[in-house]
Amino acid sequence: MVHRVAWSAIVLCVLCVSSSADTPKAASDKLLAEGRQLMSAKDPKAACGKFEAAIRIAASDIPIMLELGRCNEALDKLATAIRWYRQVIFAASENKVPEAETIGKQHTMELSPRIPRVVLEVDAASGVTIEVDRMTIDPLEYRSLELDPGDHELVGHATGKRAVRVTITARSGEEQIVKVAFGEPAVPVYVDRGRGRRIAGVVTGSVGLGLFVATATYGYYEKRRYDDPNTPPDELDDTRARVKYIGTTGFLLSVGLITTGVILYLTAPDKVEVSDGTAIAPIIGDDELGLAVAGRF
Repeated sequence: MVHRVAWSAIVLCVLCVSSSADTPKAASDKLLAEGRQLMSAKDPKAACGKFEAAIRIAASDIPIMLELGRCNEALDKLATAIRWYRQVIFAASENKVPEAETIGKQHTMELSPRIPRVVLEVDAASGVTIEVDRMTIDPLEYRSLELDPGDHELVGHATGKRAVRVTITARSGEEQIVKVAFGEPAVPVYVDRGRGRRIAGVVTGSVGLGLFVATATYGYYEKRRYDDPNTPPDELDDTRARVKYIGTTGFLLSVGLITTGVILYLTAPDKVEVSDGTAIAPIIGDDELGLAVAGRF
């Protein structure tokens, strides 16, 4: 009995230790340490993965924010890095951590001249939304949009206008102007998904109609022969038999084909709008000029 109680106490202690080791703080600290090891090993991409996992667990952890700034800076994602440094400054100021606030400000000052910046000159239009790399941009950022170096896709939407697509090439330390011009009205592009069925309906119905006309003509011809007094009596029974089988079969088949054609035509899917059209707006910067191209797809 004593041994059983002692064993139960040991199991409870192990469970308590295991539970404490699995706390969110312990998990984020472990990821932070692993990320720092990867940074020391000159692998900032893998390190950023660790830090991103850690910040999802501890969203307000200042050391993790600082490491995210450092690893993104090492990857040349300068705008992403400076956003993390600014978060360090804010969080450190809120939580009265002056050392971290000073470090964040120092990194921000050193990095700021290297940030690629874009000035968006957007046409006045209703319902304007601008997205860069699928992220909606706040209008307050139009005058100084910070981007990581490299290519980015801008997509602009405005009510009743064609979508505008612009490829922006951001370079370290450069500022460029991008004009987003909503010129032409939106021209919806449709796909006729029922076209094949409608064609099949027209063809089937036409064949049925042709067969109906042919059957009616044949019946008229046989009736004239039947009513002709010069027709030999022994041929009258043959005429009745031919009209009964050929005429009836042709009539029923033609009606079936016409009905099938009408059903195919009327049940065909309608046209579906797949796009409102697109346009490539010009890119105008200090050392480059792009051409505007518009078209449908």
